[in-house]
Amino acid sequence: DTFETPPQAMSFTFDDNGFCTRITGDAVMDPTIGNTGGLGGIEGINYAAGEPSPEFMTRPLPQVLGRLQKKLLSPVTKVGVDDYVPDGSFVEEKAAAPKDAVDKPPPSPLDILGSTFSLPKAAPPPPPPKLTPTEKKLKAVADAKAKKEETARKAKDAAMARKAEAVQKKSELEAARQVKMETARQLTETRAEEKKRKTEDFVAARKASAAEVKANKEAAQAARAEAVAKKSEQAASFARQMSSDQSSLQQSGKDAQAKVKAAEQKRKQAETAAAAKKKAAQQASKRAASQKMAASTESFKESKQEAAQAQRLAIAEAKKRKAEETAAAKLAKQEEMIAKRETAAAEKKAKQEDALAQREANKQAKLADAQGMKAALAEEKKAKQVAAKQAKLEEAQAKKAA
Repeated sequence: DTFETPPQAMSFTFDDNGFCTRITGDAVMDPTIGNTGGLGGIEGINYAAGEPSPEFMTRPLPQVLGRLQKKLLSPVTKVGVDDYVPDGSFVEEKAAAPKDAVDKPPPSPLDILGSTFSLPKAAPPPPPPKLTPTEKKLKAVADAKAKKEETARKAKDAAMARKAEAVQKKSELEAARQVKMETARQLTETRAEEKKRKTEDFVAARKASAAEVKANKEAAQAARAEAVAKKSEQAASFARQMSSDQSSLQQSGKDAQAKVKAAEQKRKQAETAAAAKKKAAQQASKRAASQKMAASTESFKESKQEAAQAQRLAIAEAKKRKAEETAAAKLAKQEEMIAKRETAAAEKKAKQEDALAQREANKQAKLADAQGMKAALAEEKKAKQVAAKQAKLEEAQAKKAA
């Protein structure tokens, strides 16, 4: 068996960001082509292979009923369930038609069925029932109630959205405050540790320097004692060589020996004192180390206490800041209300002043008009009097000339 697929179409839907959100396929464009029974995709392959799925799973119900009717009427119409023209009729007519004739489309199954059978016409839909005045009133009340409920629902949704936005903003502020507090705590701990380390280094350096100076001093004292002993021995030897008197020589030797013994005793005493001082220096170094450890422990306790104090201060500061923010918001709200009242009062006063100014302007305009009219009448009267006098003067001159 051969498989011949009809032309199929696909579609892709993209969002505003350029991502594909939906793909459609297997849309058959011309069911008269191929041997898939008008199906696309895997269902068309199964149909062409002779293993179709149940029709109610692959086709809509009207199409299933139409194919069933077409199959039942095929002995009469000579049209198979997958055919769209009678067997051979359209082909023969097409072969007999002239080349320049216009191709006519094949008759549809509905045309074939309509030429063979008369299908019943669907009854027209019944007219909508007329509403009584009471029903109209009830409907209007129901519509108003529904509109009111919709408005209330929208207002409730808007309030919930505002509440959610406020909660989110509050959580963001709380997170920022926590981050700030943690940063302050870490900075305080770092400063305390740096201060502690510098103090320990300074104390250790001072103690080491003092111990070194002390040891150098003791070594110098021992060296001086040893030099004195050597000089005494050299003096005794010189005295023995230069003395001519045996007795004086003996006496000098005894004196020198006594001096040597005294110098030796002094040297031994100096060595003993140097050893004792060295031992004391070691003990002092040990005490310094123990004091350093004690100071380190005390500094750690102090830094821990300082960190706890800093944390307590930060919490107190956060509470104070929150109280200040609340008070500031309340004050801002009060100031806003006062400003609104003052603005309304100022607007009202401005309107009153504008009205008063308008009345005053109208009054001044009327007064100016009256004064202008009065002045115009006076001028006109004066002009008439002058004209009359001029006319009388001219008339007198004319009579005098005559």
